[in-house]
Parts: sequence; structure tokens; C-alpha cells
Amino acid sequence: MRFRLLTLLFLVLLLSNSILGQNEIIHSDAYQYLEFLREEQAELDFQLQHKEITRPFYKVASTRISILKELIINYGRDSQMNHMPEYHVVITQDLETLIPDGRNKLKKAKPNQIIDDRWRFIKTITKGETFYLLERLNDDH
Repeated sequence: MRFRLLTLLFLVLLLSNSILGQNEIIHSDAYQYLEFLREEQAELDFQLQHKEITRPFYKVASTRISILKELIINYGRDSQMNHMPEYHVVITQDLETLIPDGRNKLKKAKPNQIIDDRWRFIKTITKGETFYLLERLNDDH
């Protein structure tokens, strides 16, 4: 079991490195944020290994990091964007902390729809749980 987990983690790291190597990332802040996310994943792995966090918590947090990596890689390839967006990846139970009545507002939301003049809804992803991908907007959106 442990060998399979280590093998899977190695494959994920190998694939993510090959993806980054094949597709040039234009924005340096994307590199910096990806490095931060790699460190966060390493910390999660350490905490799980030392039984500081539960496996369900680990799974949600790792999935969130994976989704953020995808968003940041896409941002890094987009030469049209001037600054890195402030992305938030939240599960249903945490949605209300960002958007009052968020669950109901996002039920009918379409991609790129502005919510409460403060958030851009990107999409939802279901990987065990439903994750809402949001971008916090500044005042001049």
C-alpha cells in the first residue's frame, strides 16, 4: 500500500514537471506560486505521514492544491494577463465564508459570471467533493 502511494506521488510529480517543461510559462510569479504550492504539498505529505492530519483532510487539501496548480499553469501560459489573479478553490461547506448564500448563488452561475461584484465564478470540479473555483476581483474588474 505504501509503495503504491509513493509510486503514485512520484508519477504525479514527474507528470507535473514534464508538463511544465513542455509548455513555457511566461510569468515569473506563476513559477513562484507553483513553488509555494509544491512546498505546501510537501508539508501536507509530512503531516499525513506523521499522523498530524486525517486522510480525508489530506485528500481535500491535496485536491485543492492540484486544482490551483492547473489554474496557475494556465495563467502562466497566458501572455495577455497582466497580473496573477487571486484564485480561491473552496469546497461547499466553506463557500459561505466567502460569499453569503454562496451555495444558492453558484447553483445557477455560469463560467465567468460575476458574483456580488467581488468574485468571478470560474467553474466547479467534482473530485470526491465539489470544488468551486473562484477569482477575487479588485475594484476595477
